[in-house]
Amino acid sequence: MKLCLLAAGFAKRMYPLTRDRAKPLLEVGGAPMLTRLLEQARGTGAIDHTAAILASRFANEFEAWNAALDEPVELLPNGATVDSEARGAVADLAMLLEQCFPDGSEDGYLVLAGDNLLRFDLAEPLAMFRERPSAPLLLVRSVPVPIPPGKYSEVVVDPASCEVTSFREKPTDPESPWSAIGVYFLPPDLPELLDAYLAAGGEADAPGHFLVWLTKVRRCYAWGVPDEGWFDVGSLEGLEEARALAAAWQSRA
Repeated sequence: MKLCLLAAGFAKRMYPLTRDRAKPLLEVGGAPMLTRLLEQARGTGAIDHTAAILASRFANEFEAWNAALDEPVELLPNGATVDSEARGAVADLAMLLEQCFPDGSEDGYLVLAGDNLLRFDLAEPLAMFRERPSAPLLLVRSVPVPIPPGKYSEVVVDPASCEVTSFREKPTDPESPWSAIGVYFLPPDLPELLDAYLAAGGEADAPGHFLVWLTKVRRCYAWGVPDEGWFDVGSLEGLEEARALAAAWQSRA
């Protein structure tokens, strides 16, 4: 599989900390978040090529990070030096596929948002994806109730088949507790799917809009993340919580 690391955000909600630092390279549990994700993905034994797209503003920082890795990844600066030049995660993914994986992938793609903190083995969802390699597999977590309106994506899942029956991006009337996280196993024809979505006028920013479209044109499935198995670092307070959580995980290990 090809591993796609999305790390081009500017993390304005975490200023001033991330004004001059890339959020995926912030340390949690003694290692940059992106390093943790990379090790977990490579730990499956399924990855043969890894590429990360990043904002050009942080290119030097990423190059220093990459030079310290035992097995460096391919880095792709996207040209953005300020937030107003950000291309959006979907457009970034399309650019990464075109420039880093021009020959495609027979076994599909693992796409990871660079600010995920995971505490589970990716081997199990990978095995589920391999049962239906033409069907996208979305990793979902259960949102505590009451679910706030307009804040999270909503995924409705058939409990018997694990098929996604509905996907809405941040609905104001949420009904399902399941919400997608930034971890996706996507099929070999992902480049064609992205081209069709963008050509139809799809939004290039939040991946949720692409997933809404994808679940309408392709049968998709979901894999439920274990309780306390995921944390999103979206704010300064969230970063401190993530660091405390990682420390607690390590103390229990």
